[in-house]
Parts: sequence; C-alpha cells; structure tokens
Amino acid sequence: MRFLDALKFWDKKEQITGFAAIDSLGKAHLMTDKGMLEPIYLKTARFGGAETPENRVYVPIGIGSIKARHDAAIEKLMEETPGLFYACLPKYRGMSRIPYELVISATSPEPEKKVVYSETISIW
Repeated sequence: MRFLDALKFWDKKEQITGFAAIDSLGKAHLMTDKGMLEPIYLKTARFGGAETPENRVYVPIGIGSIKARHDAAIEKLMEETPGLFYACLPKYRGMSRIPYELVISATSPEPEKKVVYSETISIW
C-alpha cells in the first residue's frame, strides 16, 4: 500500500505525515500487524471501562506503557481519595485515526470538580 511508504518514524516531520495517512481502522490494523502501533483502551477496566471498539484507540508502540504509568498514579490517588472521576480524552488532527494527544485527568466529585491530576501525552 502506498501509505506505508509515507511512514517514517525517525524524523518528526515525516512522522506527522505518516500518522496523518492512517485515516481508517483498516490502516491502523495493518500498522498494528506490522508492529508500529498498539491498541489501548482509553478507560481501562480498573476505572470501569469496557473492552469495546468505542473505547479503543491505536497509538505508537510504547505509548500504552506511558499511559499505564499515569493510570497507576491515578489509581493510587483514588485509593487515598475515593470518589475521584477518571478521564482519558484523545485529540485528533484531520482524518487521522491516531490521536495526536491523550489528555488524562482525575477530578474530585461535584460540586467542586477540582482537577487533582492532569497529564497530556503528546504522540505526534
């Protein structure tokens, strides 16, 4: 496929072009099979998420472990402060199926809704 020719993961400018070319789930699956992407769940089971296609995104290899470290930090906060609300929101550019950022946060319950943890994982 021609879009594979555009994927270069050692040069940031070419990387951006490569991720922008992944504009369908089929292309994301192909890149996963090639070992360049991995599927992750935005809201994992430990935070009440389900293993459904709507909860799954595809990211470059290694992003899942970075997200897991943030999730572990939030899980520890939740043990200390019950009732926190977890969120992981992907941000996209154009038609790409690969998010350029993941915004992970934990907030206190109503009425304060104070952010107690917030991190952004920049992907591309």
